[in-house]
Amino acid sequence: MKDVLRDLAAMDGVMAVLFFSEDGDLLFKEMLLPPVEDPEKKEWWPLLIHSLAGIREMELVFDRGRVYIRKTGRGYLLIFLSRGAPVALLRLHCDTVLPALDKTRQVGRGLGRWLRWNRGKGRIH
Repeated sequence: MKDVLRDLAAMDGVMAVLFFSEDGDLLFKEMLLPPVEDPEKKEWWPLLIHSLAGIREMELVFDRGRVYIRKTGRGYLLIFLSRGAPVALLRLHCDTVLPALDKTRQVGRGLGRWLRWNRGKGRIH
């Protein structure tokens, strides 16, 4: 998962990549510029993530930059961009790498089920 998200952070014009679970927990953070405040200390992230329910993709444009928000199978991806960043290229890149992010979830869930099943059988202590 981290390799996929770091590839997104390495694109031209990307200033930060934050990945949140559907519950609003910060799972990944890559900041290319020093943040004004630490994103891990924001109590309102869960409220923001909850308000995004039903949104597949969104772009917010501001005077100094943009925020691209994308729903994945595991949560929400927030990418902070400079004003002149190529958003079409970012969308294309997301379309190609995000399925790999969803695949990591399926492998982990299957392994977790197997471990719980074996633990119940007394095979793993």
